[in-house]
Amino acid sequence: MVLICPYCGNTNPDYALVCGRCGKQLVPSPQQSNPVTAPYPQQYTPNQLQPNSGEEVALYFIQIAGAGRYFDPVSVLLTDRRVLSSKSQLLKNVAIRSAGQAAGGIIGRMIAEYIIRRRNINKVREVLSTIPPNEIIKELRVPIQLAPQLEKPREIPYEKIKKVTIRPTKSRKNSATTGTVVNFMGSRSIELSIGIPLVDPQHAANMIYNTPLRDRVEIRGAP
Repeated sequence: MVLICPYCGNTNPDYALVCGRCGKQLVPSPQQSNPVTAPYPQQYTPNQLQPNSGEEVALYFIQIAGAGRYFDPVSVLLTDRRVLSSKSQLLKNVAIRSAGQAAGGIIGRMIAEYIIRRRNINKVREVLSTIPPNEIIKELRVPIQLAPQLEKPREIPYEKIKKVTIRPTKSRKNSATTGTVVNFMGSRSIELSIGIPLVDPQHAANMIYNTPLRDRVEIRGAP
């Protein structure tokens, strides 16, 4: 038995909570049989985080964030084993070039960096206008094959992450850069830095607390 997504028409297993293609929540139609109860819990407990089968579980999906110094638009998936990030599926034809290739000299590179970052901020803001604030971070708790698929994602296993720092950020001019910065720190450097727009630090911290990184969280004050 299958569930058909009413948004994109994708066929999903009968225990799926969200569509494996578009990420929308699935609601069985009257024509479809009652779905089998999902084998993954709605609420987290330590014993339930790892399914008996050993299958990887997708926990949270951050639909849009800005990564690194250029605020590259990305989507991020947190599983029970790793962090996955890639260029946002919600964006089209976003080509980010390094500042060093864009212009020569220190001043030229600084100008190019500013232009690239400004362009990315505008792209993130465009996506934000299409997403309700309470859906920027989506709780999933489904097998990873049923989670939104990222294109050629960068992968960071949790064993490489020594600490996660969380701090607020605020901009008077731009909602895209107002929210929370989350840094996934390795032994010597930042493995991944993302700015999650319109999300407060406590919300971001609650997300991390519900992953195996819970003991490595450090919340910092106002910037």
